[in-house]
Amino acid sequence: MKIAVFGLGYVGAVLTGGLAARGHSVYGVDVDPYKVDAINAGRSPFHEPGLAEQLRVGCEYRLIRCSSDAEAAIRNAEVIFICVGTYARWNGRPDFRGLLETIREVARHLKNLDGYRVVAVRSTALPETVEKELLPELERASGKRVPEDVGFVYNPEFLREGNAVRDFDSPALIVVGGEDSRCRTLVRQVYAGIEAPIIETNLRSAALIKYVCNSFHALKIAFANEIGNLCRLQGIDPFSLMEAVCKDHRLNISPAYLRPGFAFGGSCLCKDLQALIYEGKRDDLRLPLLEAILPSNENHFKIWLNAILASGKKRIGLVGLTFKPGTDDLRQSPLVELAEAIYGKGLHLAIYDRHFSLASIYGSNLQYLTRHLPHVSQLLVPSFRDLLEQSDLIVVGHNLVQEEQTLLEESDGERVVIDLTGSLDVGASNVLDLRLLATA
Repeated sequence: MKIAVFGLGYVGAVLTGGLAARGHSVYGVDVDPYKVDAINAGRSPFHEPGLAEQLRVGCEYRLIRCSSDAEAAIRNAEVIFICVGTYARWNGRPDFRGLLETIREVARHLKNLDGYRVVAVRSTALPETVEKELLPELERASGKRVPEDVGFVYNPEFLREGNAVRDFDSPALIVVGGEDSRCRTLVRQVYAGIEAPIIETNLRSAALIKYVCNSFHALKIAFANEIGNLCRLQGIDPFSLMEAVCKDHRLNISPAYLRPGFAFGGSCLCKDLQALIYEGKRDDLRLPLLEAILPSNENHFKIWLNAILASGKKRIGLVGLTFKPGTDDLRQSPLVELAEAIYGKGLHLAIYDRHFSLASIYGSNLQYLTRHLPHVSQLLVPSFRDLLEQSDLIVVGHNLVQEEQTLLEESDGERVVIDLTGSLDVGASNVLDLRLLATA
């Protein structure tokens, strides 16, 4: 394929070398003559293991050509990659001016060219910027319509300096975001031969995933450092401890707990987190990341409570009461706290939990429930069908079985559903759109 790459910095140079190594013809564009001359000579403009060899071979086979001539690069290109740098201003606000100017330049040259091309942005940019600024600017300056005349894709990079060539050759995933299958298919063809799962999604999701991944990396580093500091004060080897933690691929290093849902609770997470924070304070050690977890959890609880209250519905049905499905443990259950808050606001509340029986609980479990929901016997209903009959808004706190989901889908279409589990098909039910939380 014929590819144009705008921006020959870290991302663009690695893309140029990697695509040429797979037989694509690549025309690179940059305003910096040093980068242009270096790559045309088969040299890497910066140190990156393996890149110089790819560029040298690509130039020898005449698969790579670079200049500052944007029109020449675009003229025969099937896919145009935008790889210019994005930076942060003094106050942390992202600076996308260079990215916007590159989009304008590409669009101006597309205006006078016939034929379908795809513009693929690899520069890091926020979802709003991609959807509300870059795409409209491409259409405005080119006079072409997306997706009819020109394709527009967000294709984030996940390259680590020092490992970039290996990350490109063997990525963990490839994300192709676009609103049209034609443009996504063309970009997929660019990566043919690279063994990696390809995630096709929309523009906004593709843009956000890069920020989420980097934030998650930062979170893990900060977590390991705080645990390391606590270990050293305790006379514990932090490296062997974290090595043991990472052996657990069922929960610790896995997709477990990474599914967005409701606030956490239960008899272990809260008390053990509090104990660890207290242990740090005994040694005058601040653990700001760990200390922020419970306030974050409380804030998440309030967001969903406010969404329920803002719905305006007066009859609320709650599916689930225990802190997670498959248990009758109520201690520190966020669903008990949610029921308490809803009932305290004077709303009609009905509760259905197929795993819970009031007659079978005792001890601290019963004490916790009596303290928070003394009138629980009046709130429990015997079946999901009864819950539907008594509710205008259903809050799904535990996963529904198939029979229950079928009843929900067949019930009155005006009934609002708030899904705290992420298990319902948003398109099939009247599920409260998460964007409504912004006004809740």
